[in-house]
Amino acid sequence: MTGVEKLPEVMETPTEQQLELRSEGHAEGFFTAALQLREQDLLVDTAVTLGQKDYKAHSILLAAVSSVFLQRLESGVQEGMNLDSVTTPSGWEAILNFAYTGELEPTPIMAEDILDAAEALGVPRVAEICKAVLIGTENEGRLSPVEEKWKTLQRLEELYNEGIGWDTELKAEGDTFRGIGYVLV
Repeated sequence: MTGVEKLPEVMETPTEQQLELRSEGHAEGFFTAALQLREQDLLVDTAVTLGQKDYKAHSILLAAVSSVFLQRLESGVQEGMNLDSVTTPSGWEAILNFAYTGELEPTPIMAEDILDAAEALGVPRVAEICKAVLIGTENEGRLSPVEEKWKTLQRLEELYNEGIGWDTELKAEGDTFRGIGYVLV
């Protein structure tokens, strides 16, 4: 089927019926652009310090995977975050990479370190993957990176619908449109 990653799903709620269509390249294009923006230090709005290194990122994307970053965004915390006493660089980098790529391939040696970071930062999807690796069931029912990206996009949509992370206002022909700046790019 051209232009559709999967067949439309009928989603029924008590009051309405919705069709969900997914473009094959939407998630990939979105996250590729987000990663490029981060690498170019464009539209990043948060910095995480760990050791001697600063990691710049988009707070809304971190909030889509982490309850700690969601709480910071909801409460309007703007300053950077120091993770020196929270996690290791390898644990944080795995979570940051997951937020932008949906990829996580923890080895049994690394899984515990990443699990500690995921639990400290409230990243349940990463924690579940690490727990599965540690007990030896990592491939049973695991989502692909593309599916993980879709889950993150769905969470971003939920945050948008809740008005969380809105930082841009556009006015055109008497109408005002609010949204998330880097998502609009």
